[in-house]
Amino acid sequence: MSTTRSFVALSILWSACSGRVVGKDHPGQGGDNNGGQGQGGFDNPQGGQEGADEVGHCAKDAPAFVGPAPIARLTNVQYQNTVRSLFPSLALSTATLPKETRRPGGFFNQGDAQNPSPEVVERFHESAEDVAAAVAAKLPSSVGCPIPLDEMACGNTYVKSLLEQAFRRPASGEELTRYRGLFATARTEFGFAEAIALVVQTTLESPHFLYRVEKGENIGGAGAIAPLAAHELAARLSYFLTNNMPDLELTNAAKSGALLKEEELAKQAERLLGSAPARTVVADFQDQWLELDSLDNLSKSAKLYPEFNEALKASYKISLRKFLDYQTWESGGTWRGLLTDKTAFVDKGLAKVYEVNSAETGLQKVMLDSRRTGLLSQAGLLAALAHVDVDSPTKRGVFVLENLLCQHVPEPPPNTNTVVPTPDKPMTMRQRMEDIHSAAGDCKACHQLIDGIGFGFSNFDSLGRYRTQENGIPTDDSGRIVADLSIDGEFRGVVELSEKVAASREGTLCYASQVLAYGRSLAQSDLDECAVERILQTAGGMNPSIQNLMLAVTSSEGFRSLDKSKL
Repeated sequence: MSTTRSFVALSILWSACSGRVVGKDHPGQGGDNNGGQGQGGFDNPQGGQEGADEVGHCAKDAPAFVGPAPIARLTNVQYQNTVRSLFPSLALSTATLPKETRRPGGFFNQGDAQNPSPEVVERFHESAEDVAAAVAAKLPSSVGCPIPLDEMACGNTYVKSLLEQAFRRPASGEELTRYRGLFATARTEFGFAEAIALVVQTTLESPHFLYRVEKGENIGGAGAIAPLAAHELAARLSYFLTNNMPDLELTNAAKSGALLKEEELAKQAERLLGSAPARTVVADFQDQWLELDSLDNLSKSAKLYPEFNEALKASYKISLRKFLDYQTWESGGTWRGLLTDKTAFVDKGLAKVYEVNSAETGLQKVMLDSRRTGLLSQAGLLAALAHVDVDSPTKRGVFVLENLLCQHVPEPPPNTNTVVPTPDKPMTMRQRMEDIHSAAGDCKACHQLIDGIGFGFSNFDSLGRYRTQENGIPTDDSGRIVADLSIDGEFRGVVELSEKVAASREGTLCYASQVLAYGRSLAQSDLDECAVERILQTAGGMNPSIQNLMLAVTSSEGFRSLDKSKL
């Protein structure tokens, strides 16, 4: 059966639906780069609009940012959720899709970074075959047709229902004719079950299912800013806030046209953000933003850290996610709270890392002492930003620059030996790095930028434990920011660093830009500062909560519109 469907199924025009193609890669890999300090703004973004005042805030009459509209493919999570929603009566196994990768300054949903590989095409094809076979095996209940069965009436009705749900919009007359013709021809030649299976497979391999195709309302001339059609807006909103296709209420709001009104859009956004799927969306955003998948492959030297085991490894990630969840949904969820709240969640194993008391089983909330604060002192993050045997000022410095300040630094020059040599006498990691990076060479300028921040973490070892000595030598956690930012200057330790970043304009703008890029399926380099400032203004100022940021994104003109000149 699957072989027959493979010959009959319609071809997919993958090359025409892979999104915009751009030439900018990570700094140091072909993009413009000065080789020294981090790139200003959000991965070297477009500058603020004319009319910005002297302190950098955009004028009220500055043009609204709409930005490019790449054709975004469903992410792995979105694909799996959507297939389950399309066929709720079937116990479908999760499709095994290739692991996704993200470019710096973007996320898995970044439209212009989703060019499909042959493996991706093949996996989608195999998944469509599997789902089609499952639908065919449960007929007629799987398509909602009554008994006694009128095959032609059932097939024609099902085609319309399936296309409108799968394409997240009304099917065109041409599409209905084509798919119904496919069903009729296949039914005559292969029978009813195979015809239904063929319709399902072809639908799931269509670009209109696999991609969010946005054309906007047909108004204005070439290059005009056009509002999204109601069903396009519904899909954009739903995939941002639930990682799934629009539900019935949102679909009905789109059908009636009510969704195009600002008050209805706000109502639907608040409803979706209050749903259970929104929690998994925020966790998905945070996992990608903070690169928490690195914890899945965490390992430590058994000789140096015998207390490290699989249980502790799992606890690192569970605890860190619980901290992020608490910051989002329970504590008020503000940007500054994320970096300065002294809460942690520990079990018996983590209690030893944090040097606190804990119950014998499960996670419990504890308040940390003055040596730690917020995200940057969470043990799981500190362990992830370290080597197997020693801590890593480089990893920790780069993380702060790139993920919290949006100041990207170039990759090491080709063939650079990044292995830190073993010293012939007791030394701290800071002393070893200072010896290496003090020498002249291509790496010196970048490491002045990176190490000045990374050395501020010197009081935390590879497990994330606090220390005041390393190899019998007192640690030195004095640091210095030299990134040409408003917070440049000296600091001591993670607590002072966290407070500086939390209070900085650059940190707040970076945080908001991350949420905006995720919500718009764009890279941060596609944004401009005025767009981010407007999101912050709508979200309540320079200490926003992530929930308010997400709602601000959905209410922005750029979320509700597209620029047809950039299609």
